[in-house]
Amino acid sequence: MKKALDDIVVLDFTRYIAGPFAAYLLGHMGAKIIKVEKAVVGEDFRLYPPFYNDESLAFPAYASNKKSLCMDLRNDKAKEILMGLLPHVDILVQNFRAGTIEKMGFDWETIHKINPRIIMANNSGFGQDGPYSKRVAFDSIIQSEAGLINSVAEENGGTPFYPGGNNSDHIGALAFVSAIMAALNERDRTGQGQYLEVDMMSSVSSMFSPELSLFEITGKTEKVNDLAPCAYYQDKNGKFVQVSCPERYWAAFCRVTGLERLEQDARFSSLEGRRANKQALDSLVQEWAGAREGDEIVSALEAEGIGAAIVRDYKDILVNEHVKATHALRELEVPYVGKAPYPDVPFRLSDSPIEFGPIPKMGQHNYEILHEYLGMTQEQVEQLTEQGVLYQAEHARWK
Repeated sequence: MKKALDDIVVLDFTRYIAGPFAAYLLGHMGAKIIKVEKAVVGEDFRLYPPFYNDESLAFPAYASNKKSLCMDLRNDKAKEILMGLLPHVDILVQNFRAGTIEKMGFDWETIHKINPRIIMANNSGFGQDGPYSKRVAFDSIIQSEAGLINSVAEENGGTPFYPGGNNSDHIGALAFVSAIMAALNERDRTGQGQYLEVDMMSSVSSMFSPELSLFEITGKTEKVNDLAPCAYYQDKNGKFVQVSCPERYWAAFCRVTGLERLEQDARFSSLEGRRANKQALDSLVQEWAGAREGDEIVSALEAEGIGAAIVRDYKDILVNEHVKATHALRELEVPYVGKAPYPDVPFRLSDSPIEFGPIPKMGQHNYEILHEYLGMTQEQVEQLTEQGVLYQAEHARWK
């Protein structure tokens, strides 16, 4: 069965998370991903923790279905080879800091002249221009600048903390794929490629559109939801349960928890009142939750349409019945590690299969790629390897 992006070729210069995750999604839709890696070091994420048997468990998360082309990117012959690939490429993806890809010789004017149908897709922390464009853009930095850390701090008594999750990378990657798909659709109509960019700061900031508008208009900050109570409560075994009660279910919440008296209590009879008296409300709900098992709490509240969920740890997720039923985890064969579970892609296509391929070793596909697109022989590839233009190794290592 034909895949959604069969026949699409992607030249992938990305590293770390946002760019590789976007390319990974394109690859699982059928695109052929040529992953360009640096000699010796490889893609930076190959040397990123956590490690098992001295192998990164981070890199495989976004590497399935990719072909590795490993070379000395400072070598003129390597650049010549990459230029030779451009006529065969549909999409070039990169997430270097602003100005880097241009210094390498792959500016938009040059590659568009070589291949008018190519789409040049740029993903970066702060965009390709503006005063922040050349700044370091780790996830924690983007979350701070874009307002996500502040929104979490408001729930933590005003003390900032980093929630992790590489949220800006993953949100930015999904926006990146959306823009690429739009550019592919436009190319189908016009026959022309185009230049596009997506930055992680804008991607994350888009999450706070109503709050920003409200603050600009009124100077006030307010959550864009009607949830109260909305908090974490410990069950009788110390397990946390998240409870989110919409305004329209307040009466049902009081009935389920045996707190009917709160409906007549002026402190809690309105959404604003419950928010203003959050500490007192949480204390009463905690008393109810602390006498029950987490599953009992969730079942009782969900039966009335009230949101509730046990806060799961990794052990819970691996045995979770819903995770198993929806095949949300896949076992991948990781070189020198063996089989390990990784999240599946977050979508299904009824008529286009999603398949997981192997994790590439550094330069594993040098010959395959250069023979298929440039007609190079095995002898030529070996000669380029001996000259240090190409590189192949079992393991990445710091120089």
